[in-house]
Formats: sequence, structure tokens, C-alpha cells
Amino acid sequence: MKCWTEPFDPHRHVDHFHPGGATGRAREVGPVQYFVKVAGFTFELASLEQLRETIAWFATPIHRSSRAPVFEPEKGEWQPWHARLPAKVKKGARRERVLKALRAALEELSR
Repeated sequence: MKCWTEPFDPHRHVDHFHPGGATGRAREVGPVQYFVKVAGFTFELASLEQLRETIAWFATPIHRSSRAPVFEPEKGEWQPWHARLPAKVKKGARRERVLKALRAALEELSR
């Protein structure tokens, strides 16, 4: 697990928690962008609150279906951030490893 911060740059960093998908951030959430690399995947987060939300999602073992009716002009608009995560970080032992790493990153980045 590796975690770090970078100064916020609206041209490089995106808000993956935006309801419409990974788009450029309309507003700056904070002065830094947070990153956590674990299990071959790098989480990019705009705030520690997003990190806490990610931890809560991984701590919940069973989730409701993320499928929702969609109209063609709005295709993709309804997807939550966790629906776009790769399957390799959401299942089994890797999920536990990711959860443990995210909690350790929160502790480290909160200092």
C-alpha cells in the first residue's frame, strides 16, 4: 500500500465521485488530491470524506443492485463511483486487503 497527496490541479485531477462519472471537477474540494495505491489500483480522492465513504462502501459486504433504468441520451449518468471500480478490487481477499489499506491510509493522511 502506498498513499500520497498532490496539490490540486483542475487539469490533471478528476472527481470520480461526481454523479455523472469521472469528469473534471467543477469546484475545488480542497487544496490537495489524495491517492491510495493498493492491489494494482490507485484510488484518486478529492477529500478525506471521500476516503471515509470508500471505506464504508468496502466495509459493507453486500450491496444493493446498482442497476437503474437509463435513457439513451443520459447513458452512464446514473452510475455511482463504485460501479466503475475494477472487479479485481471488489471481491474476496483483495477486498479485505483494500479495506485494510484504506483504513491505514486514512490514519496516515489524517495526520
